[in-house]
Amino acid sequence: VRAIIDKAYDRATEVLTTHRDRLVALAEKLVAEETVDSEGFEALFSDLPPKDMNTHGIPVVVGPGQPIADPNPQPA
Repeated sequence: VRAIIDKAYDRATEVLTTHRDRLVALAEKLVAEETVDSEGFEALFSDLPPKDMNTHGIPVVVGPGQPIADPNPQPA
Protein backbone atom coordinates (compact mmCIF):
# COMPACT_ATOMS: atom_id res chain seq x y z
CA VAL A 1 0.00 0.00 0.00
CA ARG A 2 2.84 2.38 0.84
CA ALA A 3 4.38 1.88 -2.63
CA ILE A 4 1.07 2.79 -4.28
CA ILE A 5 0.77 5.94 -2.20
CA ASP A 6 4.40 6.93 -2.89
CA LYS A 7 3.94 6.39 -6.64
CA ALA A 8 0.74 8.46 -6.68
CA TYR A 9 2.42 11.21 -4.65
CA ASP A 10 5.38 11.32 -7.03
CA ARG A 11 3.06 11.49 -10.05
CA ALA A 12 0.96 14.27 -8.49
CA THR A 13 4.12 16.24 -7.68
CA GLU A 14 5.36 15.79 -11.26
CA VAL A 15 2.06 16.98 -12.76
CA LEU A 16 1.83 20.00 -10.47
CA THR A 17 5.46 20.96 -11.10
CA THR A 18 5.19 20.52 -14.87
CA HIS A 19 2.06 22.67 -15.14
CA ARG A 20 2.81 25.15 -12.36
CA ASP A 21 2.73 28.20 -14.66
CA ARG A 22 -0.74 27.28 -15.91
CA LEU A 23 -1.98 26.54 -12.41
CA VAL A 24 -0.71 29.92 -11.16
CA ALA A 25 -2.46 31.64 -14.09
CA LEU A 26 -5.66 29.74 -13.26
CA ALA A 27 -5.39 30.73 -9.58
CA GLU A 28 -4.84 34.38 -10.50
CA LYS A 29 -7.86 34.31 -12.83
CA LEU A 30 -9.99 32.76 -10.07
CA VAL A 31 -8.88 35.40 -7.56
CA ALA A 32 -9.69 38.18 -10.02
CA GLU A 33 -12.97 36.83 -11.38
CA GLU A 34 -14.07 34.19 -8.81
CA THR A 35 -15.16 31.83 -11.60
CA VAL A 36 -13.69 30.42 -14.80
CA ASP A 37 -15.93 29.17 -17.57
CA SER A 38 -14.99 26.34 -19.91
CA GLU A 39 -13.60 28.71 -22.54
CA GLY A 40 -11.33 30.41 -20.01
CA PHE A 41 -10.12 27.07 -18.70
CA GLU A 42 -9.55 25.69 -22.19
CA ALA A 43 -7.60 28.82 -23.13
CA LEU A 44 -5.12 28.05 -20.36
CA PHE A 45 -4.86 24.33 -21.11
CA SER A 46 -5.72 24.15 -24.83
CA ASP A 47 -2.43 22.67 -26.02
CA LEU A 48 -2.61 19.66 -23.68
CA PRO A 49 -3.87 16.39 -25.16
CA PRO A 50 -7.39 15.39 -24.01
CA LYS A 51 -6.51 12.32 -21.99
CA ASP A 52 -7.07 11.06 -18.51
CA MET A 53 -5.91 8.11 -16.47
CA ASN A 54 -8.30 5.29 -15.74
CA THR A 55 -8.43 3.72 -12.29
CA HIS A 56 -5.48 1.47 -13.19
CA GLY A 57 -3.19 4.35 -14.19
CA ILE A 58 -3.44 3.60 -17.91
CA PRO A 59 -3.74 6.67 -20.19
CA VAL A 60 -7.16 6.86 -21.82
CA VAL A 61 -7.94 9.20 -24.72
CA VAL A 62 -11.38 10.69 -24.16
CA GLY A 63 -13.57 11.39 -27.15
CA PRO A 64 -16.91 13.16 -27.42
CA GLY A 65 -19.67 11.29 -25.64
CA GLN A 66 -17.30 8.74 -24.09
CA PRO A 67 -17.03 8.22 -20.35
CA ILE A 68 -13.72 9.28 -18.80
CA ALA A 69 -13.33 6.02 -16.88
CA ASP A 70 -15.10 2.71 -16.51
CA PRO A 71 -17.47 3.09 -13.53
CA ASN A 72 -16.97 -0.61 -12.67
CA PRO A 73 -13.29 -1.40 -13.33
CA GLN A 74 -12.13 -4.99 -13.10
CA PRO A 75 -9.06 -5.81 -10.98
CA ALA A 76 -5.89 -6.40 -12.99
